[in-house]
Amino acid sequence: MLCRWGRIGSKGQNMELSYRSTAAARSMASRKANQKIAKGYVEVQAAYGVTIKSALKGLTDAAKNAGESIKGLSGAIGSMSAFPLIEYGSIKKERAARKADRKKKPKPRVPKEVTFKRRGQRIG
Repeated sequence: MLCRWGRIGSKGQNMELSYRSTAAARSMASRKANQKIAKGYVEVQAAYGVTIKSALKGLTDAAKNAGESIKGLSGAIGSMSAFPLIEYGSIKKERAARKADRKKKPKPRVPKEVTFKRRGQRIG
């Protein structure tokens, strides 16, 4: 059994596990899936990540060789798939905007009231 995990869109890591029977492999796979779901992970379709990127690379290379427009080709593919295709430049701009929003602005310092206690009495 091949076990793969990692971020969506990345290669991820692979671990090859061997079991004596297919029933044991299936029970282990369902047990691992249940553990991940209990931790808060969500199941996704495997075809969404790397498969679409590799298919697009092959199609864009074929379009370049044929002299066709890559933008027209990606638009046609985007309308066929369930997920819209996004240009890499727009992703970089979106990330930069989120990073700028996350930067914390310095808060004005407000002096705190200083209190001292000695044997149950408040001195201030």
